[in-house]
Amino acid sequence: MLLIVLITTIAFPGIAGVIQNSKESADRRNAQSVASMSVAAIAAGATAAQIGMTTADVVSNLAAGVTVTNGTLVNGPFRVSGLPTTTTYYQYLSENGPPTGGVRFNP
Repeated sequence: MLLIVLITTIAFPGIAGVIQNSKESADRRNAQSVASMSVAAIAAGATAAQIGMTTADVVSNLAAGVTVTNGTLVNGPFRVSGLPTTTTYYQYLSENGPPTGGVRFNP
């Protein structure tokens, strides 16, 4: 019985750290996906109005899909699918602001 208690007291704090690290890694990956697609859409010719100026607008627009109307990839859809409904990954995004809009990854 003492052995079980000892193993439990050693293992649980370690598991909690692993869970927290995996959540942070997932948030960073989601932020990187949004930032990469944002930059790609802007480079392809998406306007600030199409991509969005705030983090929330950019995420919403990229989740729905941004269709470029001018530039190199006309009609090319830029979409990030499978984004979580939580906004914990927003902390790793910085807004570009005018004139381009979009976001960038900020580790």
